[in-house]
Amino acid sequence: MWNSVQLLAFFILAVAASPDFQKIGFKDCKSKFKVLDVQASGCNLKDTPSGRKLCEFKEGTTPRIRIKFIPDETVSSLKTQIKAKIGQTFLEFPMADADACQYGVTCPVEEGKEYLYEKGIEIIHNYPKDETVQVNWMVNKDSGKAVCIIFLARIVA
Repeated sequence: MWNSVQLLAFFILAVAASPDFQKIGFKDCKSKFKVLDVQASGCNLKDTPSGRKLCEFKEGTTPRIRIKFIPDETVSSLKTQIKAKIGQTFLEFPMADADACQYGVTCPVEEGKEYLYEKGIEIIHNYPKDETVQVNWMVNKDSGKAVCIIFLARIVA
């Protein structure tokens, strides 16, 4: 049996170990599925001069993106694709495992059910720093985009 001190210690450790997620400003880029919410951990949220939100991510960390969505059809598999727009050029983020069904989503996803996708991406040292980039984060089905969001980010040392 656990006593109250052990339960309190466990609760404090659980809260301390869980990343802080916060809502970020995002734009839907023609998602087929309904996007309900987008959050990020490891994001220092800033306002840009134009009034848009920007996530500052610290170099050497692994922030996480959490997307809540509802499919409009049943789909057997989903793949993650992440691109950063720097100037007029899109650069694809390399991923060891793009299978979105490994990140909080149990496939097949069913029409009308709510899902919570969560994936981290390591911010390595050779990514450009102190430059605002547009991040295009997509969760694709076989026939195209299922979820597509755009948000602004900057990597800081």
